[in-house]
Amino acid sequence: NQTLVCGNINGITILLGSYADEIQTFNSLIGEFQFYQNSLNPTLMEVNTIWNNSYNLIYAANAIVEGLEQSPIAEIDKNRLGGEALFMRAYIHFHLLNLFGEIPYAKNAIANWTINKMTANPYLIFAHNSHTVAKKTTPDSANNQAISTI
Repeated sequence: NQTLVCGNINGITILLGSYADEIQTFNSLIGEFQFYQNSLNPTLMEVNTIWNNSYNLIYAANAIVEGLEQSPIAEIDKNRLGGEALFMRAYIHFHLLNLFGEIPYAKNAIANWTINKMTANPYLIFAHNSHTVAKKTTPDSANNQAISTI
């Protein structure tokens, strides 16, 4: 419930709405008020929570993709689950890139590894590739066909 893409007060909708003055925040005792005042710093709990929980989700998405390679489940299920995981990985990386600028792009599930920051251009190539695979392998729940747009 405390991650980048959640629907509560800890998600980017509320926090960035406060940051951009779309939402007025009057309670100075909550982290959202720091967003409202545009006084963010890396030690702010909400900033740390967004960063850490987002990379936990990216790690989980990568673990799903890697785990599916050895899984005995049906190929159609592997494709759907893998496509959904790739989409989530790209979606979260996209928001982190927009929030923080250059970010580490994690494309495997190794927990303690060293990765370099990536600027927008190489990231967009990886995100496009992940989106292409997700689009081809994730069925549309409305008519059970491949997704044509996201």
